[in-house]
Amino acid sequence: MKIFAKYHLPPILYALLIVAASSISGLKSPSLGEFQLDKIIHFLEYFIFALLTFRSVSHLANKALSGKALLISFLLVGLFALGDEFYQKFVPNRVSELPDLIADLLGAIMVLFLLWIRDRKKARDKN
Repeated sequence: MKIFAKYHLPPILYALLIVAASSISGLKSPSLGEFQLDKIIHFLEYFIFALLTFRSVSHLANKALSGKALLISFLLVGLFALGDEFYQKFVPNRVSELPDLIADLLGAIMVLFLLWIRDRKKARDKN
C-alpha cells in the first residue's frame, strides 16, 4: 500500500485534477496580449503529469514494463491529453483546440526527453 500511495496515487490524483479543471465551464487563462499564457499552462501541466506517470510506470513490479517506462508514459499521457481535449468539446463554454493538445504533448515530450538524457548519463557513468 505504501508503494501505491507513493508512486501510483499521485498521477491518478493529478489526472483527476486535470479532468476537474477541464470540467469548469468557461474557464479561461489570462491573456498577455499576443502572448498565449494558456499554452504555457498546458505545457507545464503535462510536463508534471508525464513526470508523475513516468515515476509510477518505472516503479511497477513488472520489470518488462518498467524497462519501457518512457514510451509507456508518453503513450498514457498522450492518450489522456487527446481524451481531455475531446472531453472539453462537450463542456459548455469550453473549446477543444489542436494548439492546446500540441502544448500538452510538447510538455510531456520535454520531461521524458530530459529523463532519457539522465538515464543515458547514468548508464554511461556506470561503465
